[in-house]
Amino acid sequence: MPSPENSKIRTKSERQCPSVLQNILLALTLLHFLGVLSEPLRFFSRSEVRTGPEFALLGEVLRPYSQWLYINHGYFFFAPNPGPGHLIQYTSRPPDAQMESSQTQRLPDRNVHWPRLLYHRYFMLAEFYHSRFAPATIDEEAKKDPEFMQRWAYDKEIYDQLGSSIVGSLKRSQKAERVELSRLERLLPDSQQVLKDGWTLDDPRLISVLSETLLDSVVPVDELPSKASPSNGTPSKTLSDKTLSGKALSGKALSGKALSGKADEGSRP
Repeated sequence: MPSPENSKIRTKSERQCPSVLQNILLALTLLHFLGVLSEPLRFFSRSEVRTGPEFALLGEVLRPYSQWLYINHGYFFFAPNPGPGHLIQYTSRPPDAQMESSQTQRLPDRNVHWPRLLYHRYFMLAEFYHSRFAPATIDEEAKKDPEFMQRWAYDKEIYDQLGSSIVGSLKRSQKAERVELSRLERLLPDSQQVLKDGWTLDDPRLISVLSETLLDSVVPVDELPSKASPSNGTPSKTLSDKTLSGKALSGKALSGKALSGKADEGSRP
């Protein structure tokens, strides 16, 4: 008759994971750990000249796995080179009100939107709206490409629907008859502007109004027209932006993130 001690040892041994399965689980855990680290290691080892070859190779090998699990994101916010931030500026006009009574506000506005979580929601809304941008018109050369025209029409419909939804929400919250939207871009000052010229992060000269067309110009905020044009529920199409040639857009499929510049790489208001 087996002793109680032998029974305990045998029971404990039977409950142990087989060594083969242990090795498999260890390998899978190591693979996942390297997949999580591959993107931040590649990102933090890069410079303007090159990326660390060992981390670049690691990222390339594990890219299918990290993309499949969507664990290769979130490492481009705010550092080391944050891009411009984007805001929504809207002008609302109450029913039966004179043009002079129109109010112009921005989304987000840290002086208005509090707590911080509310500010962040409007911040993400403004960035998302900008990321879905599709120009109101395209050049004649681009119109000759049927595939490009199909992509442009699809992106344009999404952008217009998003703008109309924002306009409708603002009409209800502001009890306004008309609302006009425009996109703003806030650049970051360079070292010379900060150290020599004394610019601050909130300097109004860093803000420009983006175009809804392919105009090769940028309108500073202080040059905006004083009167708001009527809106029929869609965003304004009369402001300015950086040049967007039709062929350049067709190469990027007019997808929102392709047009958003660095909206996903460190944008902030």
